[in-house]
Amino acid sequence: MDQQVESDEELSASSPPDRDSDRPLRPTRKREWRVFGFFKKHYVSVVAWASVTVLVVISYLTGFDREITAGLVLVIGLATQIFGNFFNYLMSLVGLIPVVGPMIVKVVTLPFFFIINALSFIVAFFGLRMGEAKTVASSRLMATTLLIGIIIGYIIGRMVG
Repeated sequence: MDQQVESDEELSASSPPDRDSDRPLRPTRKREWRVFGFFKKHYVSVVAWASVTVLVVISYLTGFDREITAGLVLVIGLATQIFGNFFNYLMSLVGLIPVVGPMIVKVVTLPFFFIINALSFIVAFFGLRMGEAKTVASSRLMATTLLIGIIIGYIIGRMVG
């Protein structure tokens, strides 16, 4: 036996280093990079939504006052502008629907559409304060029907014409 037997220490020193242990973990696929990029770009919104969710769940489980919880959610939402981003994301998802999606987004973002909806909410608020629940329910139903009719009419008009 002319060969020398190497000890365990010499074997481990001569073997190549482990690929995963000498460099930090990095995503290898493009999709993983997109997810990390999203969280890096929108970390304020993600943290705000998480904090609002935790606040609502904790206040619900502990029986905390609903008005105070709603006020805190409103303050957090206004400070971080998460509700504006939510509307943008929602319209982006609606816009992905083939053929009719972009048309729905065009109609919903019209100022006229916003004004009718806002007036309907204001009338409903004052009507509820006066105790006219049936009238408010029927007026909201009529306003919603009008707005849905505008959307359907616009889509049919664009498809036909």
